[in-house]
Amino acid sequence: ELERRRWIAEAKFLKAYYHYFLLRMYGPIPIVRESLPISAGIEEVKVYREPIEECMAYILQLLDEAVVDLPERIEAEETELGRITQVICLAVKAQALTLNASPLFNGNPDYASFTDNRGVQLFTATYDHEKWLLAAEALKKAIDLAHSVGNKLYYYSENDPNGAMVSERTNLTMNIRGAVTAKWNPEMIWANPNDLVTSQQ
Repeated sequence: ELERRRWIAEAKFLKAYYHYFLLRMYGPIPIVRESLPISAGIEEVKVYREPIEECMAYILQLLDEAVVDLPERIEAEETELGRITQVICLAVKAQALTLNASPLFNGNPDYASFTDNRGVQLFTATYDHEKWLLAAEALKKAIDLAHSVGNKLYYYSENDPNGAMVSERTNLTMNIRGAVTAKWNPEMIWANPNDLVTSQQ
């Protein structure tokens, strides 16, 4: 039962993530709450885009439903690295709320007249400061959970015996480089576990 609930949570997370990815690329998108049958006709697949607030609400709802049945951290690292954790879920939620609070979607006057052919307004024209507070709260929650399970910023000098022997500028450069290149360093929250070099052999 635990494994079943985890799979369902992972599916909900991925559904939220893919909707969020589309929203980032295209703004308001159609919300596909139920999978369409393979036999669906032309009229069934002609669906309207939802207003940005409804798109975001659906994404956040799925993430909130998913997080409770996801593990805090991956225990079987040899076989499960890359699977979804609570930290990943909360990080995506925080990112989505930050985008929602940003000037791009939060009262952007350039989108004030952006409507569909029914006259439905797809962007909120009014700025809402409360969105920044929600984003800040979500970011803090994601960071706190990440710290509690062992994630932290990568520092070259802590991870390489030669770190103390290089200049401050070089150390800073290595901090930034290592954060994305040092394999499975503690700063990584969601990375691709596949080694392309070995998988091609």
